[in-house]
Amino acid sequence: MKLGVYNAVLHDRPLPEALKVIADLGLTGIEVNSGGFLPAVHIPTFDDILVSDTARDDYLGIFEGTGVAIAGLNCGVSRSGTSQMNLSSTPIPRSA
Repeated sequence: MKLGVYNAVLHDRPLPEALKVIADLGLTGIEVNSGGFLPAVHIPTFDDILVSDTARDDYLGIFEGTGVAIAGLNCGVSRSGTSQMNLSSTPIPRSA
C-alpha cells in the first residue's frame, strides 16, 4: 500500500521543501491541488505544462530523487459551483 498527503496542508512551503517533509514522514505520494477552492501553489498553470515540454519536464524534475510521486491532481470546485481550472484531456507524458 502506498500512502500520501494532500499538499494543501503544506501550502506555506515551497514545493521542494514540502516534498522533503512528505518523504521524511515515510509517505510516497502527493495529491497536488490544481486550483478551484484553494489556489494552486505547487503546480504551474496547465497551459504552461501542456504546451511546453520544457516547463513540464522542469516541473516533473522537481520530484526526481525525492521518493515522492504525484498520486493525483485535486481540482476543487469554487463556491459558484464551477471549476476554475482548464484541464485538457491530453495526458501529460514525461518525455524520454
